[in-house]
Amino acid sequence: MNWRPSRVSRSLLVMLAFLGILIAIAIEVSRKEDKQPYFEEKLRAARIAEESQKVIREYREGKHIVIDPISDPNSTGLIGEEFTLITTDRGNLEAKLTTTNPNYAAIIVDMFKQLQLEEGDWILIGWTGSMPGINIAVLSAVTALNLNPVIVTSVGSSQWGANNPDLTWLDMERILFEKGIFRHRSVAASMGGRGDRGGNISIKGRELIDSIITRNDVLNIDGNTLQDNIDMRMEIYRKMLIDNQPKAFVNVGGSLANIGSSQNEMLLEPGIIDYLMPRNYPQRGAMIQFGLQGVPIINLTDVNKIADNYGLPIAPEPIPMVPHGKVFFNEQYNLILAIVLLIAYSFVILIFIRVDLKSLLWPKK
Repeated sequence: MNWRPSRVSRSLLVMLAFLGILIAIAIEVSRKEDKQPYFEEKLRAARIAEESQKVIREYREGKHIVIDPISDPNSTGLIGEEFTLITTDRGNLEAKLTTTNPNYAAIIVDMFKQLQLEEGDWILIGWTGSMPGINIAVLSAVTALNLNPVIVTSVGSSQWGANNPDLTWLDMERILFEKGIFRHRSVAASMGGRGDRGGNISIKGRELIDSIITRNDVLNIDGNTLQDNIDMRMEIYRKMLIDNQPKAFVNVGGSLANIGSSQNEMLLEPGIIDYLMPRNYPQRGAMIQFGLQGVPIINLTDVNKIADNYGLPIAPEPIPMVPHGKVFFNEQYNLILAIVLLIAYSFVILIFIRVDLKSLLWPKK
């Protein structure tokens, strides 16, 4: 073998670099999207969520309930107002916008499947009016998988949620139930807000919420203390379950009747909690009590963090098409092609840089 006696020319190095770029492009082009597990169930849930948003938007337009193009740039109809008589607390508009993505329903399907939920399984749901987009996502996943939920709502909402007294979450839920989109709705509702009794809502606001619960014909949870409301929820859940064992507790938002106290909320990570660690919880809401009994928890609080983990955009504008995100697709490179091209490229570099091709091909006589 004749080794190169001199340095490699610049033109040869440029040629090798160009060849490397072509190989990188070839590997990139070979990338393909593989469908994630339970693709069809996720797609079905996202489609249901998409249809639900359309129904709510058309209802708002028919009732002349204004959709603010600034706070709700995608005109979903799921974004409320900054302040109303039934607003309970500050809210994060960016998070509310994130939840209007119908692909979020696929995330809930994925979480249900991680807990190995099957058709006909019973689950418990406790939510507020603060994030109607997530509520719709959960109900869409429940419908797609044909689960049996027992749902209790806290009517009050933080800023930008379902805080319009003419279109609260209970109203949205009822409309979607009557349209046949969902087969399930809340069996009971409480005031929400501080102490789950509207402690941070005006007297007029509390009267409004009472009338909202009445017009939607659900049981009014109206105890004298937060603990009373928690006990009433536990009794309702157990009564509706009959002899069935719940396979999960889904918490959406920060209802004190579910989490017990704001201190508890800081102890719980968003997402799936397979095992709730026994602690000295200041007050044990319904979610804490069931969690300590061994019921897995799906804690839907930090919705932006959950969305980011699944490859969904934060506060998207416009809303992505269905299906979208790594919850649906897993990008894979052609590893065999990549390995073959890497070996071939390494061999080419070795030949061109180390071997004196000129003397090898045209030896002197």
